[in-house]
Amino acid sequence: MKKLLSLSLAALLAIGCFAACSPAKLTPLDFGTLLSSDSFADTSAMTTTNWNRTNLITTDVNTSATIATLSGENSPVIMLKGDSGTMDATGDTPVLTFDPAVNSQYASLLMMKDGKTASMGDGIYQFRLRVSSPADNVWNTQVVFRLDQPNKQIFDSSVTSALAVQIANGGDVQLVQNGGDAVSGGKLIADCNVNINDKAYHYFTIGMQDASAGKTNVRLWVDGNVVYTGEVDGLAKTGAIQLYSNTTPQYDASGTPLTATAHDGSVGPLTACGESYIGGYADGGQTISDFSLK
Repeated sequence: MKKLLSLSLAALLAIGCFAACSPAKLTPLDFGTLLSSDSFADTSAMTTTNWNRTNLITTDVNTSATIATLSGENSPVIMLKGDSGTMDATGDTPVLTFDPAVNSQYASLLMMKDGKTASMGDGIYQFRLRVSSPADNVWNTQVVFRLDQPNKQIFDSSVTSALAVQIANGGDVQLVQNGGDAVSGGKLIADCNVNINDKAYHYFTIGMQDASAGKTNVRLWVDGNVVYTGEVDGLAKTGAIQLYSNTTPQYDASGTPLTATAHDGSVGPLTACGESYIGGYADGGQTISDFSLK
């Protein structure tokens, strides 16, 4: 009888441990469900229900962070473009005027929930992304998760937690975390051997779930294909989600600003990225049948 009771108790404990210890089901979040074509309809508004476009330098009226159904789009997307200053390219040597008090090379959009900065942790996050004219040798765009210091760059020394899908070096997809510097962006976790410098949208899904000993299981899909699976150390359990686009002017070896010619024929500074466009899976995307992280 004692043996039977012992076996029954062991079975109950095993069932209880399975219920308590098995990984929680991850909740998918498609960025497209947080976008509305009438967002920021009032040009003076800085926040909507789901987003805050207060930039790193709030006085910069030339930095764009908008949500709209743009020309050729079927559903709303986020458009980010920093302010690279003004350029006089009429002479032999271009002159770039950039005032850090009123210009911001970075455009950003911060996810909100119930009037506060959204603090998100384990989950499956989906979005589509395209970049306009990403430059080589510098980071172009970031979609950042678990950011512990909103409205700060992940290479800022005060940021101790951040995980980002980063586009760098002219369209390369990377996975990075806090660290790095203003040129490289974050500290490299993996170069994913995918390049998106083709003016087209690409579909991203990133899953993350905390494991033991301060590690987080992470898997990244691009266009339905797994491009990274692994463990990342040192991430906070939850944090902000923030989108960045880098419009830092580029210079040659002598320090002369490089130029780029726009579609209308005007000449301006060559920057780390033209614009970044981020939306949901509404216009298609590759179906992922298995969201397991290992």
